[in-house]
Amino acid sequence: MRPADAPPMRRLTVMLRSDDRAHLHSLAIEVLALAKRANMAGATLLEDHGAHEGRGAHGHGAHEGRGAHGHGAHEVSDAGEGPEQGGSSTRPRHLGEGAPLTVVIVDTSDRISSFFPSIADLAGAAAIEVDDVSAYRL
Repeated sequence: MRPADAPPMRRLTVMLRSDDRAHLHSLAIEVLALAKRANMAGATLLEDHGAHEGRGAHGHGAHEGRGAHGHGAHEVSDAGEGPEQGGSSTRPRHLGEGAPLTVVIVDTSDRISSFFPSIADLAGAAAIEVDDVSAYRL
């Protein structure tokens, strides 16, 4: 149950592959950097293990993936950030070429709606899903 004063929340999910690129960098890292610059409430990059564990190459969800990178209100994981973000690589080091990735961004419905065009322009033909969620800050 959501507290009465909590704003409606929305989740934006972008499904990519580790070899997708934007401006010579990992598209997944670029999406995370865009979310960070926009001060979105939280963003996480998940490596999809479905292809490695017999669940299919295109499945997604937190229960199927391993967190590879992300940011939130209080911390930033810099594993795999490119040089322009203070790291040393353009993709998380443990990902193989072509590995399925999922970027999950959560914020208020209004902020996700205004952020969506930026992601759509950057991600191009990537599959993008937007859904309502119950999210809380503890």
